[in-house]
Formats: sequence, C-alpha cells, structure tokens
Amino acid sequence: STTPSPTGNSAATGSASSPFAKQPAYAYAYAYARGMLMRMPNRTIYLPDDLDAASRRLGLNVSRLAQEAIAERVAERPEVAVEVAVDAAMQRIDRLGIRWPDDALAVARAEAGER
Repeated sequence: STTPSPTGNSAATGSASSPFAKQPAYAYAYAYARGMLMRMPNRTIYLPDDLDAASRRLGLNVSRLAQEAIAERVAERPEVAVEVAVDAAMQRIDRLGIRWPDDALAVARAEAGER
C-alpha cells in the first residue's frame, strides 16, 4: 500500500510534478516526518449562503481561490513574504534540532579574515 500525498496522488505513483513520483511509498512519509514538505493547516472561512451555493454550483475550489488571493496580496508586500520565509526556516531548524553557537557568524568572519 502507498501513503497518500496531500494532493491526492499516491506517494509511489505521484504525478510527474511530484517530488516523489518515482520514489517508494516510505519516501513521502520520511520527508513529511522530517518537515521537508509544506504543511497545509486548516483554516475556517465563512461565506454568505448565496456565495456558498454559487461556489458549489460552479465547482470552485474555495481553498485554491483563497490561496491565490492571499498570494496576490503578499506579492504587493514583499517584506511580508521574506518575514514568513524566515519564520518557516527557523521553525524547520528548530524541528530538526539544529543549534548554532551565538558567535558562529563572528567566528566565520574571523576565519575568512573579515571585520
């Protein structure tokens, strides 16, 4: 049996765009456990009844629409994108248990002969 991916493709036979398209099923589980895959937290949104009915009738992917709208707003504020990327990297570093000495940058600069 294979591990399903968040996109609905199996990990062993994912789409060509999947990083696990040719990987065994355990590769997806390993990457997920190591924090290498993007998390998709659940968020609740509220729609008026008429918009909910219209979105269902049109077969709209409300999640995708929300993601695209947010991405457009972030594109208008690149500093937010940088802050989010740094926060995500720091969280991955914490999950992986990576610890650097507080003076690591100063030591590296000294070794390179920089001030």
